[in-house]
Amino acid sequence: MALLTASEASTLLKKVLALSRADDFAVLDFVEQLAAELEVIALLVDRVGTATKDVDPFFDIFHHL
Repeated sequence: MALLTASEASTLLKKVLALSRADDFAVLDFVEQLAAELEVIALLVDRVGTATKDVDPFFDIFHHL
């Protein structure tokens, strides 16, 4: 993978923006929705929950015999 110089990256960005209208560009919508998405994820991560045990049901039968 080749790295682009600053002028090549600038030219590439100009071509991409010329092909796509600014209001259709998905990155602009992503910034607006980012705060709400991170807030929801934080609530799920910080929630107190029960500990789970990784048990394979087939082999767990032999522990009960």
